[in-house]
Amino acid sequence: MSKTQFEETEMLQLFREICVGVQVLHTYRGQGGARIQYESNQPMSHEEESRQDQGLLSGNHQEQSTGGVASEGTGEIVPWAHRDIKPGNVLIADDGQTAVLMDFGSMCQARIHIENRQEALAQQDIAAEHCTMPYRAPELFDVKTGTTLDEKVDIWSLGCTLYAMAYGQSPFEMNMDQGGSVALAVLNNQYKFPEGSNKYSDNIKDMIQWMLTTDPSKRPNIHQILNKLNELLDSQVSK
Repeated sequence: MSKTQFEETEMLQLFREICVGVQVLHTYRGQGGARIQYESNQPMSHEEESRQDQGLLSGNHQEQSTGGVASEGTGEIVPWAHRDIKPGNVLIADDGQTAVLMDFGSMCQARIHIENRQEALAQQDIAAEHCTMPYRAPELFDVKTGTTLDEKVDIWSLGCTLYAMAYGQSPFEMNMDQGGSVALAVLNNQYKFPEGSNKYSDNIKDMIQWMLTTDPSKRPNIHQILNKLNELLDSQVSK
């Protein structure tokens, strides 16, 4: 999907498709009585890939925290995070209307509590290896002891992805092109919209700014994003 130009309504529709896929990950439910366990570097079986309840979990899964990841299937929500959402990991289906989220090698259970500095540095190293820098959330650049990483890292990446769909690159890629520090730009929320660009309404800019909220506790969740997208699409249809 990289470098593709879209009309605003088409772009919002495709972006909504991406967000629906992310919602599947963020609202994953274990199955009653089933024990689901992924060992480090163990790819999913064909049976797991085809299970309808797992939605978009269709790539090689690589566990991203120390030890195995296991969930007793009690039906409770156990959020997962993709951690590398970007245009290059989104394919457009043959119908030209369906966006398919791909490449799950970075995926992990979303909520990881950081007990000490060693764990913080380990998570930073994992992010450096698996999360593309211009789309990486600020809390993954500087992981704090005593905090909990969660699925909001994907919301930041979605904000960067919508910006790239509209303007051709991540809001932080310009820093990389100019030899600046992407990490500092992300941590300080330093980006700008292209001057003289009026192809898209202010609604697009507002959506991007909302998702690129530095504090993850104040960043919207995937349900809020989808609700807003539905409002915008409904308003455009009614015009």
